[in-house]
Amino acid sequence: MLGVDADGDGWDSRGTLEPAEVTALRIDAAFRGWVTFRTLLIVWLMPCPAMGQTETLIDRAQATIDVDPFTALPFLARALQSDSTGTDARQNVRAMMDEILLRRPSLIRYWPTASVGVISEDGALIGVAVQKDVVLYDLRGTRQIGPLSHPARVEGLTFTLQGDRLAVVYRDGTAPPSCRLWYTHDGSPATKPVNLEDTEYGTRDTPRIYFTGDGDRMVAIRAGMYNRWHSKMAARIYNSRTLEPLSPTFAHHSNLDYINGYHVLSPDRLRVLVHTGLPASDARAPWSDTNDWPEPMLPQQYDLMTGKAMHAELAHELDFYADGEIIYNNDGTRIATSGGGRVKVWDGVAGVQINEFALSSDKSRAKLRFHPDGDRLFIIEMDRSVCWDVAANVTWREWKQVSKFIVSPNARYIVYKDIVDGDCWIDELEEDANEPRKLPKLYAVGFCRDDSLFHLWFERESTSDRKIPSQLFRSTDAQPIFPPWRFARYGQKSYDGSYQLITDDDGVWLWQVYPPRADSVEEASSVKQHSAHDSDEERFAWSVLLSGQVCGANGELSPATIPLYESASHTVLDTNETP
Repeated sequence: MLGVDADGDGWDSRGTLEPAEVTALRIDAAFRGWVTFRTLLIVWLMPCPAMGQTETLIDRAQATIDVDPFTALPFLARALQSDSTGTDARQNVRAMMDEILLRRPSLIRYWPTASVGVISEDGALIGVAVQKDVVLYDLRGTRQIGPLSHPARVEGLTFTLQGDRLAVVYRDGTAPPSCRLWYTHDGSPATKPVNLEDTEYGTRDTPRIYFTGDGDRMVAIRAGMYNRWHSKMAARIYNSRTLEPLSPTFAHHSNLDYINGYHVLSPDRLRVLVHTGLPASDARAPWSDTNDWPEPMLPQQYDLMTGKAMHAELAHELDFYADGEIIYNNDGTRIATSGGGRVKVWDGVAGVQINEFALSSDKSRAKLRFHPDGDRLFIIEMDRSVCWDVAANVTWREWKQVSKFIVSPNARYIVYKDIVDGDCWIDELEEDANEPRKLPKLYAVGFCRDDSLFHLWFERESTSDRKIPSQLFRSTDAQPIFPPWRFARYGQKSYDGSYQLITDDDGVWLWQVYPPRADSVEEASSVKQHSAHDSDEERFAWSVLLSGQVCGANGELSPATIPLYESASHTVLDTNETP
């Protein structure tokens, strides 16, 4: 996804914590599955085992430890509870449990009452909001900064790309939102609080904050659905040092029902693309409410500094919902659109068409993704994908009878599913590279930003399963690093993929899914592995996680707290505390 501990929260009051003092909790979130649930019930309902039963439990654990090591874990934990377990057997059981847990991600911290978590661009900092307070954690120096207190509930956090400041948006219920920036090195205020209320157009959504690459300008965008088939957005640019407005408010609306916005922001954060709709100033469709939209409404690009259209409308009528069908390339010099069986590429400033590509049929739809070089475009149809050289107007590579086509951030790897036999593969994009490598059947794949690792989420057991089994793989050889585990699909990864920050209905979770800058778990300097001196009761408590509940040493479920043993003396963190 951390020494005097004056307040008992597991963090040093001096702001640092020696690596040797840190003990990370290694728990198995895969126990949420039914198979393990059944196993746990069987184990917990058994009476305290006698010697023969203890040996049986160890035998059952050893029988499954190589195939499914985490099914073996509760049997080992139960065996440790037995007074009849001899010293040698107890040491062997501990060694087996350590071996299992060393192959798991580390739960570094858990905030059950937090609603917002964010990780900085370089992965060095995380920010977590609990009610009105924000705390920053330095993952490299293990410092805690804050809390940064606000007069109302925090609803949004955004780091600058440099990570030197943090923008905090807060509001009290339906009251107008406010924003303040803080310096991340010491938690001091970088600006005064500013009211971000939209007094011109009445948009009431909580603003989403973006920063330009140099960090000097801040963009606040509100977007939401106001009535059925009527969505609105409003954007304004501010000086990020003073939060003084630098632009008029640009407002736009459309006949769509997008809850989170239908716009596409340019890489420099100063332009916006919309595939349909009209600016608020256009008298053909009243801003308040309308069912009288002109036809057709074509894509347009607007300059957010002036609020004006940058060129004539792009002559390409897109589908009603066009997610992934209108995009910028990485530097914003080109725009690609898909609709009506055609893909068109445009100059990103002048809006002049550069080239055009025909899809499989007039009714075919395609998701688009520019190659980082900006000269090639991935065109992803339902059963075919191509990599098109735009300038030369030639198909550079083509993949037929494939679906679930995914391109890694730097376009070194592609992942796809063969429609004919259902097999999934990872391949290197360059044609003279290694042969494709087979993967388990997948639901989704997420690469870390340097392409070195990827998470693979397995096919879902049911559509209601929000914590899907997943596994971490090396991209180079498609070999798994850990056995499968479960946590929410959606989360923020650090640049190298070593940390994952998950926000779900249960709170905010910080996992160390892979040792940063290390080849093995044992080499990781930021997390100390569990000591052989852990008591049996503690070992049982942190080894089993079932549906967000931790089992205590007596086998009872404790839904209120999940103890995290983070210091050498195993100080128990109350997870209901405010960080």
